Amino acid sequence: GETFGKFPYSTHFCLPSKLVNSSLIRRKRYIINPMGHKWNHFNITYKIVQFPSTLSKYDTRKGISTAFGIWSNVSPLTFAEVHGRRNADIKLGFYTFEHSDCWSTMLHPCFDGRNGELAHAFLPPVGEIHFDNHDAWILGKARFDRNQGVWLNDLIQVAAHEIGHALGLMHSQNQNSLMHPSITYTGQRDVTQDDISGIQQLYACHDKRRFCGSWARVGFCERRQTFMKDNCPKSCNVFLWVPSDWIYSVADTSLTIDNYYTMKISGSSYSDNQTHNQTE
Repeated sequence: GETFGKFPYSTHFCLPSKLVNSSLIRRKRYIINPMGHKWNHFNITYKIVQFPSTLSKYDTRKGISTAFGIWSNVSPLTFAEVHGRRNADIKLGFYTFEHSDCWSTMLHPCFDGRNGELAHAFLPPVGEIHFDNHDAWILGKARFDRNQGVWLNDLIQVAAHEIGHALGLMHSQNQNSLMHPSITYTGQRDVTQDDISGIQQLYACHDKRRFCGSWARVGFCERRQTFMKDNCPKSCNVFLWVPSDWIYSVADTSLTIDNYYTMKISGSSYSDNQTHNQTE
């Protein structure tokens, strides 16, 4: 069968460090976790340890693979799905009310049933992502199903958001950002410049091959662009330019609450709660 979760041909981009202190960037909206938790390697593995009731294993794996691909395309990170008894950096599962140690510790919230909390994630090096199996999951834009009386939630979008947490990002104050707490209502799956800068601030830019510098000097950056962008972005200066009118706002790490989500910051876990309001 088809294997999801491997991205050997991803194109990675790097934000030039000289732009970080530039006058073009005055304030930032992305938030890196205060302790700087991140993975100490770039080849990250993941495993789906429990599948949802409302989506096939095939579609679940396809959706999770797509969500990881969103981040691999804009960072030095690569992701590969593992199976069986092999250990993984990031473990994903779909659970009901009581799961793991949620009853015994305040650091890990239990799920609240349908149409409430959708998922929560843990920072590196824990890296677990839990989805509420009471909720209905689909591959497609989130919408309310009047026949069933339930919300159908886009797995790719929610997973991409939670993966951001599992990689070390907190919620962003940029309303267009994939890491904004109310992103579920926009239908957006793509990362923005804000998300890209956050993940690249954590993991920076690096060359994968030892001869990148030599290859760049003999003109490979121009003659073999696809290969060099993927393997030697630092040597080829493959950057994502920040528009001059892009403005950040200073963000704090306090509890963030709005009409749709409550962000619970408890130790190294992040919980995304959603309250759906259906207007007939």
